[in-house]
Amino acid sequence: MKYGKYILAACFIFVLFSCASKKYNLEELQSKKLKSYAPPQAHVVTLKNGLQCFFLEDHTLPVVRAYALVKAGTLQDPQDKVGLSEITSALLDYGGAGNLGPSEVDKRKDTLGIELNSSAGKEFSSVSLHALSEDLHPALELFLDTLFQPQLNAKRLQTIKKNLLEELKREKDNPQTFVEREFSALLFGRDNPWVRQANAKSVATISQKDVRAFHQKAFVPSQMMLAVSGDFHEEEVVDMLQRYFDRLPAFSEAEALPQPAPLELAFQAETKHLARPLTQSFIRMGHLGIKRSNPDKYALLLLNYILGGGGFSSRLMADIRVKRGLAYGISSEFSPQTDYGDFTISVATKSSSTNEVIERVKQHLEVIVEEGVTEHELALAKDALLNQLIFAFDAPEKIVKHEVIYAFYGYPKNYLEIYKDEIGKVTTEKIKKVAEKYLHPEALKILILGPKMSEQ
Repeated sequence: MKYGKYILAACFIFVLFSCASKKYNLEELQSKKLKSYAPPQAHVVTLKNGLQCFFLEDHTLPVVRAYALVKAGTLQDPQDKVGLSEITSALLDYGGAGNLGPSEVDKRKDTLGIELNSSAGKEFSSVSLHALSEDLHPALELFLDTLFQPQLNAKRLQTIKKNLLEELKREKDNPQTFVEREFSALLFGRDNPWVRQANAKSVATISQKDVRAFHQKAFVPSQMMLAVSGDFHEEEVVDMLQRYFDRLPAFSEAEALPQPAPLELAFQAETKHLARPLTQSFIRMGHLGIKRSNPDKYALLLLNYILGGGGFSSRLMADIRVKRGLAYGISSEFSPQTDYGDFTISVATKSSSTNEVIERVKQHLEVIVEEGVTEHELALAKDALLNQLIFAFDAPEKIVKHEVIYAFYGYPKNYLEIYKDEIGKVTTEKIKKVAEKYLHPEALKILILGPKMSEQ
């Protein structure tokens, strides 16, 4: 028996090397069809103050989640106070609420085991709650006070501004974060509302008065949507909401918040090299993309999956990492937004192979424009995108949150079914047409962060 462990080890090594030596062909890959899945739909109620509420009861676990979407984000920051919405969101978390000061709110969260978080995105801000259902009343009260009666404590404001400035400094030392920000500036223009970033000067000008004014304009029930999911009863929550708002002074009519000027769609090749003493080159390549309302987005999602969005099954990964060993990872992404979004390819490679990687990417773009994709590639991409859907709707809070965001974007209630149908209808001919129309390998913006070319 003393040799048993050696025999087992030898067998394990044999099996390991046998598996490692086997080569897999992309054409041999098969995917399983997903069974039909239709998530439950939320019940929508609009309160008399205009707050649109989405309710989805699920009594499996004794937890309740709430999610409030506010129709204002970084796009609404004044030009000289970029960072205002982000600072406002952070202050909702830490600046006190209702009749509780900042420290008292912190203690209440800890006592009840509540998770309460705020964030600001480009087009909207949000506040989320996670609590035990037995604590529904105090948890929801604190959640609503955070939204509608925040104290916005001045001392906490200074702490948040200081932390934000430190975070901005650290981002400059992170190559991945820095190259993403600089590439966005190259694509859209540094001061464009879609990509502009807070800086020391803009943060310094933001006062408590500015935060209060922004909150008063943006956090109005008629400009918000609320999702509640989990172990609760709709009638009880509606009653709590009505009684809460009845105690508050009437909200002023929602003011029109500033909107960014429309983007101009233009394509012009440009390469920018930012020299840094790094061992790798961090590369971003791309150009402007499409609007969220573009009906060709379904075909572009599939095209992108085949090109570089599908991990190891994508062309870029199979060639540049697996075949040539030029990078650990490479990906592509079409990111639609209300105005023109972007198409971006991201990769990091050793500095000596920078030019080779860039040329290989260009060649792949040219080939997919000229030749399109195969039926097998398209079938795999369709199955992958449709199979991934279930993970976006596998919990009540995900389902109701998606419904809120879809409503914000103006999608129809049956958007999930539309999405599945549109993905299913895409053909290889359609893929080739959208590749010819929306990919511009001759007009790429290229940003390289790494050693000087002479040092490579």
